[in-house]
Amino acid sequence: MKKHIFLCAFILCLFCAMPVFAVEFTDVDGHWSKENIQYITDKGLIDGYPDGSFRPNGQITRAEFVMILAREAGVDLTSFSGKVPYSDVNDHWGASAIQWATENGVVDGYTDGRFLPDGNISRQELAVMFYRYLVKVKDNLPDATMETTPFTDDDEIGVWAKEAVYGLQATGIINGNEDGSFTPERAITRGETAKILAYYLRNVEIPEGNQVKIYVNGSLVKSNVRVETVDGVNMIQARPFVESMGYEITFYPTTKLLVVDNDSQDLQCWIGKTNAYVNGNETTLAAAPILSNENTMFPLKAMADALNISVTENESTKSIYISCTLPSILRNANGFYGTASTQNDINGLLSLGFNDQRDGFYGTVASGNLTYGSFTTATGHRYIGNWANGTMTGSGRYISSMGELYVGTFSKGHITEGIGYLIDGATFRGTWYHNATTSATYPSVGQFTDADGITYGNASSDWSNGGLTESKW
Repeated sequence: MKKHIFLCAFILCLFCAMPVFAVEFTDVDGHWSKENIQYITDKGLIDGYPDGSFRPNGQITRAEFVMILAREAGVDLTSFSGKVPYSDVNDHWGASAIQWATENGVVDGYTDGRFLPDGNISRQELAVMFYRYLVKVKDNLPDATMETTPFTDDDEIGVWAKEAVYGLQATGIINGNEDGSFTPERAITRGETAKILAYYLRNVEIPEGNQVKIYVNGSLVKSNVRVETVDGVNMIQARPFVESMGYEITFYPTTKLLVVDNDSQDLQCWIGKTNAYVNGNETTLAAAPILSNENTMFPLKAMADALNISVTENESTKSIYISCTLPSILRNANGFYGTASTQNDINGLLSLGFNDQRDGFYGTVASGNLTYGSFTTATGHRYIGNWANGTMTGSGRYISSMGELYVGTFSKGHITEGIGYLIDGATFRGTWYHNATTSATYPSVGQFTDADGITYGNASSDWSNGGLTESKW
């Protein structure tokens, strides 16, 4: 028994809280992850071995990684009894950390009731634990600033792990192997773990002085939200700000465009370099959105005004109070939101132009005509606005699956007048021409601004005659 107690105490010393000093390991010189290893050990997240080594190519256990997360969260583990619903943990040195992680939804065990604390953690298991930690403990998943590309061994990634794996890939926290694979079931190494943690701490973690809480209509809904002051303008992290009000946010890497929307609450907002478009209304921002520590930040006051919400900042409590009314409109069948004179389900086909028809809507609801609503095609194109005879006609907005945005007046699903925010970052404001034969829509008369902000022409410039003709568009 004494030997058992001594062994537990020895293992615990590798993870106990103590002053952190720079350590020179005997086996990391020349290793690709040396700087990451030094960084996270200096932060006190993980230690080396008594012989002075770090063993960067060695594996890390499930219990060890849970302890790392507990350290990063600053958890006082003495307040946890170590009683957990796993048959193989209660006498384990990491029981208290595993209890904390279980109660916070970071980990769960296997179907046979075990946790396997001393089992080597796989790459996909680590991704799931870390993803849950960011969402459920830190309450702040970084923005998706990278394009996600399916790994070559995507079919080997567990269904239960795909959201986490690709969610972290989109934030830049994890990536695959040089050959494009992810090797999800391979045990992750200590060096690879150090890289993930170092990237998070350097690029994602929010300094305490830059954190605020968000209250909506009196209730706390978000913590650990990043704020910064840039050239005198208060900037706030975009994702948690809009999610606190129940909206969704999508980042389109090809156009660098943010889309804030919630069809059931009749709101869509596109945020570009200097302008925001809320339900078709354009607002000039006090400052351009920026990317800071892998998070998109936008000007707080300008976005609050654009979204027509009241925001109060309390510097002493590091809190932001939002007051807003969230209208709700009728949800019909097949993912369609809109208003109609009856509440019956939609039947038939929806014609969207471009010879694109989807099951679920014809244009009339029982005896009433659909007049306003939104629809997303199976290929990811989104339409919202006024409708007539099954097509968007009148004031509306359209965003392609790649992130191109068109706001203005439409006829049978095609823009005729308004602004287009294009894939390469250029914009065109004016009238548009649609060629029914080729199904192409391109500028007709108006002003063109390229991705560098250089403006060509004016409101009366004719682009179909020696300018941006269909063949050049």
